Amino acid sequence: MGLQGLALAYLSGEVHREHTLNNHKTSIQKLVKIRSDILLSELAETSVQLGLSQQHDPVFRNYLQEKNTAKLQDILNEHFHRYFVTAGILKLEKIAVLQKDFSLLAESTEGKTLLPAGHVPCADLLQQAGKRSGPDRLKSMSGLCAENNRPYYVVLAPVGGLVLKGYMVVITDPVNN
Repeated sequence: MGLQGLALAYLSGEVHREHTLNNHKTSIQKLVKIRSDILLSELAETSVQLGLSQQHDPVFRNYLQEKNTAKLQDILNEHFHRYFVTAGILKLEKIAVLQKDFSLLAESTEGKTLLPAGHVPCADLLQQAGKRSGPDRLKSMSGLCAENNRPYYVVLAPVGGLVLKGYMVVITDPVNN
């Protein structure tokens, strides 16, 4: 009888320990998810600020209207030397300008990215954006995706205010955040 009591105590202790560890693991997973959601939200906000900051520049607007890809590329490359990037707030991989039909107009050439030239990751995000109509086209979109086993956070910000002229795409490495 005493041996059975010891076995029961041991088994119930093991069950309790297993249950406690599972609860602890679930709690940690929830906390990590909450914190990563907060960090991705901050990353999206900062990326949108970076993308929208260029739009008020009349030189940028003129080059965009003229579709001067060489000059737009120079302007996009300047973003790699601005505060968000130099202070380490964003790890900017690439920044690009898309036309209203989502075709690539210009892209940055600076930075150390593994993305090939002429390629914007997160094609599904661009497809979702292409399906929008009316005022929804003037809203920013963002998403997390993987390309060649590397994570990217892509923000799509409209260019031109109420008269849509295209989109600014800010591609960052979310691991930095």
